[in-house]
Amino acid sequence: MYVIKDVPVAESDQEIENTGGARVIDYSKEQPGGFFAIHRRGQGKWTRLGTAAGSALLILGSAMFIFYDVRANANWQPRTALIVAAVFVILTGALAFWLQNKPGNVSFLIDTDSEMKKVNWTSRKELIGSTKIVIGFMLLMALSLFLVDIFFGYFFFVIKVLKFGPFGQ
Repeated sequence: MYVIKDVPVAESDQEIENTGGARVIDYSKEQPGGFFAIHRRGQGKWTRLGTAAGSALLILGSAMFIFYDVRANANWQPRTALIVAAVFVILTGALAFWLQNKPGNVSFLIDTDSEMKKVNWTSRKELIGSTKIVIGFMLLMALSLFLVDIFFGYFFFVIKVLKFGPFGQ
């Protein structure tokens, strides 16, 4: 039987064929396999890799901060700073691995990835056209604000509110 959150969907393969061939599995019923178990193995490869790469960059950047900046400000020896940075990398790496393999987090990332694949993205031509419009509008707004600023600068200079005009006159 295949279920969605304790709701029976199909009793047999015949019923699955009647639903268009969709097999629905409740992943919340999986048994955790310990700290090193990977939840929903084989799914969300690029999402997992991207999350792991982002975590690794944050962890290594923080470790470099500990090694260089904290060492300099706390007057630590290089060996002490290296040990503290290594312990930090190990602990935060284990925390990141645990958080990235919690069933709820994994399901969210994989489901988000599958939804992003369904998005109807704009074509390159539409994207370039929209970008040109946005840049043109921003330049027009910048010019308009510049001219208004110059006008008010001269106005306040003429009525003696400002000592100098917009261009230092």
